[in-house]
Amino acid sequence: MRSGSYVKSLEFLSNVPLKFKIMGMVIFTAFLISLISIIQVYETTERQAVSYLKEVSRSTANEMANLSEDYLLTNDIYKLDQIFQETVRLRPNLRYLFVVDKSGDVTASSFGSGFPRELLKVNRNVKKTKIELIGTDEGKILDGAAPIMHGNLGIIHAGVSFKKSRNNINQLIQSLVVTLLTIIGVGIVLSLFLTYIITEPIKDLLDATKAIGKGNYAIKPLKSTNDEIGELVLAFNDMAYKLTKSEKERSERENQRKILLKKIIDAQENERKRVARDLHDKLAQTLASLTIEFKLIENSRTLNHASLTKKIKELRGAITKELDSLRTLCSDLRPSVIDDLGLIPAIELFKDEFTKRYKISCDLRIHGDIDVRLDKTAKIVVYRIIQEALINVARHSFTDKVNLTLKCNSDFLKGTIQDNGKGFDLSKEHDLAGIYGMRERAEMLNGRLSFYSEINKGTTVSFEIPLKR
Repeated sequence: MRSGSYVKSLEFLSNVPLKFKIMGMVIFTAFLISLISIIQVYETTERQAVSYLKEVSRSTANEMANLSEDYLLTNDIYKLDQIFQETVRLRPNLRYLFVVDKSGDVTASSFGSGFPRELLKVNRNVKKTKIELIGTDEGKILDGAAPIMHGNLGIIHAGVSFKKSRNNINQLIQSLVVTLLTIIGVGIVLSLFLTYIITEPIKDLLDATKAIGKGNYAIKPLKSTNDEIGELVLAFNDMAYKLTKSEKERSERENQRKILLKKIIDAQENERKRVARDLHDKLAQTLASLTIEFKLIENSRTLNHASLTKKIKELRGAITKELDSLRTLCSDLRPSVIDDLGLIPAIELFKDEFTKRYKISCDLRIHGDIDVRLDKTAKIVVYRIIQEALINVARHSFTDKVNLTLKCNSDFLKGTIQDNGKGFDLSKEHDLAGIYGMRERAEMLNGRLSFYSEINKGTTVSFEIPLKR
């Protein structure tokens, strides 16, 4: 049961707002300190008052014992009564004075008439000065008793009241309570100010966090201070900046991906149109023409052997030419040499065709056994990256030479395509679909691809592809 109540209390406190927790801690601490201070002051003052009143009672009893000797010896009781009354009047803490003789009768007193008989039971037959605490209708009184002339003339009693000291103590405690309440009030005001200082940045952080959670990254940096909360705000601003930058980059990549996808779709459609046009304009027309030629040969009755041989030779040449065109078309769509011979022969074949078609010298350098370390998908990706990079060189660089290097180590295949053409400014270039396409291919294999270009100093494309183990 106790454990359950403790857990519930913790749950309740955890649900209390931070500002109320701070105010509660300040108020509780101030109240506890005030209460302890009041108790300590009261107890200390009480002890000091009792000690002081005891000393007053003792010294008064001894003083009045010495003073009373002459009046008792001369039996001047009237004068002694007057002295007792005047002394009680002048001393605020002194409540009474009286003398009891050996027989127990009151010889002189400050009471005048109406002496309280119960006082005769206090401090009887004392041989030396003695203090006794008694309770009366007027409160506690310290009765100090001292023998007069060693008790021969009786015993004098001096009663010191707590009433005056108690009033003083109460006034002191009241003043202390007022002071402490004022301190608590000031503490509450300061706690409100402190709560505002602490919770306001946290509230701003919470609002900003919710905004980012909803996808709103356009938030202004929060103001920071030099304390721990300020460090938290700085860390949040840094995180928000990085998130904003990351979201911007993601958005740009998404836009480029959409552009790339559109270009890929357009390229596919254009490629289909080109293939369909080539098939229709070249292969279909050639086949139709060959059909007509064969039909003419079939129906001709005037062709001799030599003419027929010549005609068949021409037709075979046309068929061979179309077969070459068909192989080129298939190679452009997907180079079968990769499947048949491997990546390196396919690259070498494409390099030769590239040089022949665009009149650009390509220096190919290969280090390592690349074909063994790459799987089928990786080979196609590397081939397409190189193909796209070289076509970009032909289209944009206006150069006559390009260097292609492939290096294979234990972990990566590293490739570099470098030209000495006109270069371009990446920050100002708008048509970057080819670049992002190559990068997407590399990232598909957990690799990476980078570009470096400078106006009139050429362009370098570098990529890394992880190798299988």
